[in-house]
Amino acid sequence: MDKKEEKIQFFDINKFPAKEGLVIFPISMSRISNSQSGDIYYNYVDKFTKKVARAVVGVNFIYTDNLYSKYHQDTNASIHKYLDLMITHKNLFFKILIQKSKYVEKAFSFLTWTQLCIEVKNYLQMLSKVRKFYDEDESFKKHVKADIEYSKRKVNNDNINFVLEETLMSYLILKDEVYLQNEFVNGREKWRLMCYPGKPNKSFVYFFQKDILKIESNNIYKNHMYDLNEHKLYDFTKINLDNF
Repeated sequence: MDKKEEKIQFFDINKFPAKEGLVIFPISMSRISNSQSGDIYYNYVDKFTKKVARAVVGVNFIYTDNLYSKYHQDTNASIHKYLDLMITHKNLFFKILIQKSKYVEKAFSFLTWTQLCIEVKNYLQMLSKVRKFYDEDESFKKHVKADIEYSKRKVNNDNINFVLEETLMSYLILKDEVYLQNEFVNGREKWRLMCYPGKPNKSFVYFFQKDILKIESNNIYKNHMYDLNEHKLYDFTKINLDNF
């Protein structure tokens, strides 16, 4: 096999950087009561402790409530329903946390999608740029379509915009463009790692590779995502989307 055709392998993280950092858990509202429930995420946190080289690591949960309701991802969705789901998720996580008495409570923060949006200067203008990029780039369109179909949804304007906004916010978080409140780390983080149960979307990877917004960042994980299921750290810059 030609070396250029060899598939790059991705592996687990042995240790986090020995500096203050944030582990970021985006929570999908469609999975908040099952595969992303509070008890499951306590177990993820527990497994991460062996990777901590220094005690100053915070955890930020990000609830995608407004993202889901804005683009009609749930026909039965309501403000009250999502509020109930988020409170239940947080309370379950803290119930186990307090019972186990192993971690500092202030290390865990819980944020909503709207909170993140208002923290970003020119957020709507950047979202407009992402949409323009989608309209003009055929490869991006192809990957967005594939991701929507993979999730068994219809390729319509709502679902397209859902993917675009989700991708933009993830990009901005990893590029340090969004302030993430965490009392334990208190804005001193030197790295941020986004973690999700599953592989990154192709459209997500492609957007990071093209880097149309050209935002600089010193975050060591600025082009990465950690798969909580497979225990792999994906480097977007090394992914060949033709065989991913």
